[in-house]
Amino acid sequence: MKKTVRTLLCAIAALPLLAASCSKDTDAMYSKQEKYIEEIVGTLVGTYPEATVDYPGEIVRVTLASGDGEALAKDGKVTLYYAGYRITSGSISASNLFRTNLEELATEVKWATTDPDAFNELTIDMAEDGLIEGLRKGLEGARPGDQLVVLFNSKFGFGRKAVGTVPANSALAYQLWITGVDNR
Repeated sequence: MKKTVRTLLCAIAALPLLAASCSKDTDAMYSKQEKYIEEIVGTLVGTYPEATVDYPGEIVRVTLASGDGEALAKDGKVTLYYAGYRITSGSISASNLFRTNLEELATEVKWATTDPDAFNELTIDMAEDGLIEGLRKGLEGARPGDQLVVLFNSKFGFGRKAVGTVPANSALAYQLWITGVDNR
């Protein structure tokens, strides 16, 4: 009995050390993801001289082309085309594309789908739950005609959950072509 109690007390005493180790691993993962994101941003800014970079709430939004009109409010609706990528290095590549509704891009990268509605514009109601935090923060303020790249670490994406072909703890990049905003 004394041995069991001693073992239990040792295990309880070790929990903070284990938690600290996990926290260090998580911090290291976020740091690596942020490094990749900054490398991608540098490439985008070098490729698109007119690009602007914003940091809304710990995510990165690169505006490649600016639109005009009404800016998307927190509770508005936005219509768009998109391409979602996993960030696994300091560049975005077709091999990391996990979803798109832009037919031209899908054709260019030979991305096949049998869903006849896969290439329709998507309308997102920002007032509804279900949108990942990084994308929500990156979309706020978008205008019709904007072409954006929104990048964020796994904390603002799917987190510890694997979703479809996206592994758990994946940093993500979304290329977005905004076609409409409705704040009514």
